[in-house]
Parts: sequence; C-alpha cells; structure tokens
Amino acid sequence: MIEKNEEWVDLVGFFRETVHHTDLGRIEKGTVSRERFYLDRWYNYFIFEHPPGNLRNYYFNICMPPKISAGVIDYVDLDIDLLVWPDGSVIILDMDEFETNSEIYTYPDRVRRLAIETLEMIRRKEIAVLFENSWPDI
Repeated sequence: MIEKNEEWVDLVGFFRETVHHTDLGRIEKGTVSRERFYLDRWYNYFIFEHPPGNLRNYYFNICMPPKISAGVIDYVDLDIDLLVWPDGSVIILDMDEFETNSEIYTYPDRVRRLAIETLEMIRRKEIAVLFENSWPDI
C-alpha cells in the first residue's frame, strides 16, 4: 500500500514471473501494477508499466465499491473490464458474462444501470481527469 485516504487506496505490485494472459498478452516479469480502489465508485483500475517504467496499458474493472478491513480489499466484480492501450484504443471484455450473471443473480436495476453508466464514462475517456500528477493521462 502506498496511500490510503477517505476516498481511495493505492497499491503497487509487480509480476514475479512472466504471465501469458488471454486478453493482455505476455506480461513480462518485473512489470509494475499501480492500482487504485475507490471507496465510493463503481470501478477500480490498474496501470501496468513495463519493467523500464514506461506505460504498458490500463485495465479497469467495473465493480461495486469495495469494503476495506484488516488489510483486505473486498468487492463484487461485475465482470465487465476495459483494456486501454497507450494509443487510446479500448477493448471491452466480458460484457457477455455481465449480461448472463445479471440474469442468473437477478442484479437490481440500479446495479445494472450504474455498471453500464460507469462503462460508458470510461469509454468516453471522461475518466482521464482522474490521472493527475502521478497518474498518466489516457
């Protein structure tokens, strides 16, 4: 953990070994993951940096706001993810899983609406204002 306040928790991690991910491709050993978990927002995000420190990609999770206690971050992942590459291209992942799970678990209309509104906000890159100072622009 590098910062915690009333609004968010920031974490930094790194990959101890190379990983082959279906959507993200090859993630090299030493890749850094900068992570932000907002306490009142319907998403969290990760900024992956190549081992030399340059941007690899952004990764957003659409989820319910987390609960944090005893050093554990707990949240309901709503399946939808966005992969944003440095050139600004956006890939939406697992929308079909969100639709299926919405039916299986009978998500309330409010949950469905907030998930889709959050997805659209990120797609329109309105979220770019969040990446101030230490967080790179999209």
